[in-house]
Amino acid sequence: MKAKQVMACVSRCGGVDNLYLFIDRKSIEKKLNAHIESILPRINTEGLAGWGLDLIVNFQCTDFIVIDNNIGESKGDSTETQCPICGDDCGDDMESCDDDMESNKHSTETERLFSKKYEASIIIPIPDNTQAPYGMWPYESWKIGDFSPASGTDCHLLDPEYDQYSGLEQYILVSAIKAIDFGFSKGFTCAGKEIIFSRLIDAPILIPADRGNAIKYKQARVRMEIELPGLDDVVDIDSINNKLNAYVESIAPSINIECLSGWMLVFHVNHFCVDLIAVYKKLSRDSAEKEYIIPIAIPLPDNTQAAYGMLPGEDGKTGSFRPVESNHFYPLDPEYDQYDNLEQYIIESVIKAIDFGLSKGFVIGKEISFRGLSAIINPAFPLSRSQVVLKYQQVRARMSIEVQRLGHFADMESVGEKIDAYVESILPRINIEDLPGWRLFLLTDYLCTDFIGIDEKFKWYPSVKECGISIVIPIPDNTQAPYGILPDRDVKIGCFRPARSNYSHVLDPEYEQYVSLEQYMVASVIKAIDFGFSKGFDCDGGKIKFQD
Repeated sequence: MKAKQVMACVSRCGGVDNLYLFIDRKSIEKKLNAHIESILPRINTEGLAGWGLDLIVNFQCTDFIVIDNNIGESKGDSTETQCPICGDDCGDDMESCDDDMESNKHSTETERLFSKKYEASIIIPIPDNTQAPYGMWPYESWKIGDFSPASGTDCHLLDPEYDQYSGLEQYILVSAIKAIDFGFSKGFTCAGKEIIFSRLIDAPILIPADRGNAIKYKQARVRMEIELPGLDDVVDIDSINNKLNAYVESIAPSINIECLSGWMLVFHVNHFCVDLIAVYKKLSRDSAEKEYIIPIAIPLPDNTQAAYGMLPGEDGKTGSFRPVESNHFYPLDPEYDQYDNLEQYIIESVIKAIDFGLSKGFVIGKEISFRGLSAIINPAFPLSRSQVVLKYQQVRARMSIEVQRLGHFADMESVGEKIDAYVESILPRINIEDLPGWRLFLLTDYLCTDFIGIDEKFKWYPSVKECGISIVIPIPDNTQAPYGILPDRDVKIGCFRPARSNYSHVLDPEYEQYVSLEQYMVASVIKAIDFGFSKGFDCDGGKIKFQD
């Protein structure tokens, strides 16, 4: 319960015109709440007397970062001009807050857990393009908002240090973290008590020490569109988009993005019936969105060109054919015979196009390109791309939850994302190539049990060409760990099932080693995965295991 007692809420609009067009507010809020969770064990939240605490991060045209000294009771009321979703004075942009409804479910959950809440305000000054190269461009009024100098006796003021950052989102995130840490170091006054850092606990550092690249990847993104009817019926477009953006994130430090002066770099990927991969040689500009755009066309084969190609429609075609004949494009051979399935082909072809374009460079007065050849051999892809992309497709992590109300005490989406990221990071160490044509799954079960369990052998499902292992993670109640789940009216959190060692490796959960439920769950799954692949799993006379 404690993990949700203190939360950050990031204003969508604030006092800066159209700021939401330049930042990913939901991403910033998620990272701030991850940081708060990591420092929560150091805060004397018992001084809140069971109330919740919202740290409200607002944006203004001002000269200093401002942190309230005092915590006030949350008003909890809305005026007619406030957005019912984000709580800000959104005016005509209120409808565009609908996309944020999903991300605000946590706020509803927090209100359920804490019917009474305090709030403290943090104000982050937003620079224009004369104050920082990543600053916002002024509009017709030649300003980004109404300036109001920071002042007051009941607040702390901090220098924004614009010159320490390379992007607007990075500046906002690190400044908000700096303000939160400073506030809890000095202490917030609350109903005669002081809410302050009071315990010396080593919490994991969730924000990279190298601030120069902390959020640089956000300035370069992949955007995908579909020109061929039915494409989204045969491939997972969202999955492809996520993997491509993960790749762009991995190469961002090798691109001279600072030459964009705060603008976004967008690789605009489209799928056509063309004969060659085409990478546009010049950047196009979208001044309204502050974006430089690189169009990339990916040809999609039909079933006569590749075994994994798309089936033709009723007219015998998959789309209207257009050959690549312009001198404005770099043409590349699609090499259909190098791939095993359509998703793999699309991912690798886009990566090949991005690498080729950045190796050649794109001119906008200055050249946007790789710094030398450092990104061609990238640490995120230590093997050939063909191997890595195939492995990513070949291994999947899943979860099963059999503990009532577990989702009320832990962010299961965040847990799943961290485990997925870890699984992806270890794939190059595992000999997945010894499972040709089979998909490997890792199923994590969260149960009321006494030990962590890892299957000793693969389970095989020939009908769907899948094999895999089950990992059992015991979930503690509040008598087993201070962060454990509170029991229900039956004085239990679920149906207890003792671990069996006949067919499984068993490990001690070591509840006392962790300070929060999410930290325990992620660390335990990683420990189980490492143990299993260190021992290895029998497969056709060999073992699927770590190769180092």
